Amino acid sequence: MVRGRPKEFDPELALEQAMHVFWAKGYEATSLSDLLDAMHLSKSSFYQTFESKHDLFQRCIDFYRRDVFSLFQNGYEEASSAREYLHHLFLSIPEEAKKGNSKYGCLIMNTASEIGQTDPVISEVIRDSLAQLEGFFCAIVARAQEEGFIPAEKDSRALARYLLVNLSGLKNMVKGGMSKQHLKQSVDVLLSTLEQ
Repeated sequence: MVRGRPKEFDPELALEQAMHVFWAKGYEATSLSDLLDAMHLSKSSFYQTFESKHDLFQRCIDFYRRDVFSLFQNGYEEASSAREYLHHLFLSIPEEAKKGNSKYGCLIMNTASEIGQTDPVISEVIRDSLAQLEGFFCAIVARAQEEGFIPAEKDSRALARYLLVNLSGLKNMVKGGMSKQHLKQSVDVLLSTLEQ
């Protein structure tokens, strides 16, 4: 029996490398040449693994989503309270402003703005991602209500969407060049409104 030639690269690493290119440049501006250079692949190797640039992009969005949710979940599990987690999550945005990938904003929301209205496949991925994030924040709000940080009479689902909108907006403000001081002021207002 003749075996196929073994892959000479790590598919997960290749996905991560491609994801960073899409994250920095966007889908439309990223060329196949950009991807081949970042992934250290030949064109033939690329097409042996990925059907197309679009197929690769969809896999990169899924990779990003898994990575983000893993980070969020780990941070939540390590926090002693929902209040501590929310403060850490949102206050980390000004602290990380313009460092590393933070300057690129959120890949999911960048994609929603770029092609979310014109690409039905990607649009579905975006909707699923946002629904997952909303559910995550809803669980945090419910815990915060149990702990007495957020008033119990507040609508947890509406607050979850509020947090999601603010998370996206703050990350876009980082992309837009808002100063650390102004980001911190915005976060302080956001966190104070949760307790009212």
